[in-house]
Amino acid sequence: MQLLGLAFLLVSIVAFVAQSEIVQSVQTGYYKPFFLLYIAHSCYLFFLPIQIIICSLEPDTKWNTQDWQMYLRFVTRVGLLTLFFTLGALLWYVSVSKIPMGDLTAIYNTSCFFTYLLSLWILKEPFQWQKITGVLCSVAGICFISLWTRLEEKNDVLGYTAAILSSVLVALYETLYTKLAVPPRPTVFFSIHVVGLIGVLTLVFGSFMFPILHFLEWETFQLPPNDQWINIGLISLLGVIFNALFMLSMSFLGPVIASVGILLSIPATTLVDVFFGHSELGWNIIIGGCCIVIGFLFMNRQ
Repeated sequence: MQLLGLAFLLVSIVAFVAQSEIVQSVQTGYYKPFFLLYIAHSCYLFFLPIQIIICSLEPDTKWNTQDWQMYLRFVTRVGLLTLFFTLGALLWYVSVSKIPMGDLTAIYNTSCFFTYLLSLWILKEPFQWQKITGVLCSVAGICFISLWTRLEEKNDVLGYTAAILSSVLVALYETLYTKLAVPPRPTVFFSIHVVGLIGVLTLVFGSFMFPILHFLEWETFQLPPNDQWINIGLISLLGVIFNALFMLSMSFLGPVIASVGILLSIPATTLVDVFFGHSELGWNIIIGGCCIVIGFLFMNRQ
């Protein structure tokens, strides 16, 4: 189960890096964070028909009244998770075009620190120096990567504030997901079903936000250019892959280990930026990347 969780985590990292690069490209000329989020997250609902078809082939799948009552309570819990998940993701979309992608990825993934603190409080996890060491080592790597060469640059206050708040909300979502939703024996179908429900809830309730945002002039409604629809489709597909597999890795590895593991996306994103000529590979990136990998090994050590 541990190896399977690690495999899910690595694939989710690849999807996250690819999605980040495409979102950055799209929002260069079409800055509509909520619209992109709404399309991407609504596409999660396509997981439900697949699961229903597979489950329909299984015998003894009839539910009684008590089962439906329990399920409605479960949907209510997923609704709460969707709220924190959507707010965190929206703030990430807001930050994409306002601060460097390396900084955003680094700050976003400091959620591991908040996840550990929240896990001590909400999940009553035992205090372990091994995990503390792993978190601190990873945070040190983040500082090397994101702060070393940024001290003289003018920071976008809105972008950095949104990124930090996004990190906190993601940590709360991850911890509550483990507390409220994960069963004693997590399965692939369970994670797929949760992702599908998030898609349905986003499609239904998220639609009410468009007239509100338009009226307040926070985000006026405008369809994207025709040449961007393919990229938006790729963003949606990669978002589905990332979140489904990351939720699955949380189920198998726990929220803290999974959250620290996703920190590997920071050096990965930086290397992609270097490959495409968006940034240069410096000693701070090498040292920071090594710190993050070492931190992940500490967190994952049995």
